[in-house]
Amino acid sequence: MAPDDPEPQAASTPEHGAPGAYAAFLRRAQAGEDEARAAEALDVWFDAAVPAPTGPALDFGAGRGQALAWLHARGWRGLFAYEPDPALARALRDQAGPGDGAAGPRWEVAPAPMEAPDPLAWLRARDGSFALVLAKDVLEHVDPDRVVELTAALGRALRPGGVLVASAPHAVSFAGTYVRYGDLTHRTAFTAGSLRQLLEAAGLTDVRDHPPRFRPTVHPARLAYRVARRAWHAALRAIYLLEEPAWRLQPPHFFPRLVASARRPAVDAGPRLA
Repeated sequence: MAPDDPEPQAASTPEHGAPGAYAAFLRRAQAGEDEARAAEALDVWFDAAVPAPTGPALDFGAGRGQALAWLHARGWRGLFAYEPDPALARALRDQAGPGDGAAGPRWEVAPAPMEAPDPLAWLRARDGSFALVLAKDVLEHVDPDRVVELTAALGRALRPGGVLVASAPHAVSFAGTYVRYGDLTHRTAFTAGSLRQLLEAAGLTDVRDHPPRFRPTVHPARLAYRVARRAWHAALRAIYLLEEPAWRLQPPHFFPRLVASARRPAVDAGPRLA
């Protein structure tokens, strides 16, 4: 994934259904992307959303471990991965390595699904454990009637004041819609409004949208691409304004992925929707 062509990529999830098939899909989706290139793309999408390291962190649906490696490089320690696909979980354990001297491996990986088959129970057993929970491209895999419950459990795994960072396909983007239907395990896509609604319904506060941040460039092809993309997004914004001029919930941007952050409040009110 090139930073100037920021198509969302698949991450694993507790809802993907056919673990072997999903792992194969993930390998195809991320083929040819090394750790450095993945880190550059993660900078574009998540740099503004992920805070400075303050304690243990969980990558929920860690997939092939690219976000874990990125978090570790940013100084996060006490990293934990929840990955329900057995093959991907084994690979994550191998990637964790020996760690920094006596510090141990770069991250720990949750028990295999047959040992911890219920992600909700696993999260509830870790109430208040993490300063950061990252749910990268996970929520779109969850059935709508379960997504509030899972998001609330992710929020409760945070310490009070801890941050949940979530991403999902952006329904107002043509590419985001394509991504939504590009994988049979996807159940939905989100707008900025519906993602905010989900996070608030899960009992989280201080919800913020985080559009991608691209590095300055002088490369002629990249500059031309950015100019064309800006013109295309301006045309899309004009269409929304013409169709709904009084609507206050205009899209914040038209990139294919949404990224939002939210905090666990000091005093929990619990999920607001059944």
